[in-house]
Formats: sequence, C-alpha cells, structure tokens
Amino acid sequence: QHLPLLSKVIPGITIKDTSPIFFKIPVTQELVTAVIGGVYPTTETIVHAHLPAIPRPVYRLNEGMKPPDNRCIILFCYEVFK
Repeated sequence: QHLPLLSKVIPGITIKDTSPIFFKIPVTQELVTAVIGGVYPTTETIVHAHLPAIPRPVYRLNEGMKPPDNRCIILFCYEVFK
C-alpha cells in the first residue's frame, strides 16, 4: 500500500521560438486541493525559473539556439535539467 505524496516538484519548460525558460514548480497537496476547489491556497507557491545566460541576451528572442555559442549553452541547460 502506497502513502500519498505530500509534495512533488514538477519540471517545466516554456519555449518562445527556440529560446527556453526552465521551471521547477512545487506542487503540494494543499495546492492540489485549492485548485480542485477553485480557491486560492493559503500558502504561497514559489516557482523557480532559469533563463540560460547567453552571450547576447538582448537578441535572445531573435537568435535563440541559432548561433553555435547559444546552442551549446542552451543544450547544456537541457542536459542538466533532465
């Protein structure tokens, strides 16, 4: 017989063109219950995000993974994230 999990960190990635943002989302039983009930949880949920540090951040959305130096950094982040 398994005990229910009290919390779990759910990984997430959003991608705009080829530029990812990595997330760690802590999901607690309190949050699940609040979402099911359509109410706000009493405890704040803090989501951690990581935007890979690339050489030309001003051009992030235009370049994404196209330049080899960006691609190397972003692929490394994917590897570490898994």
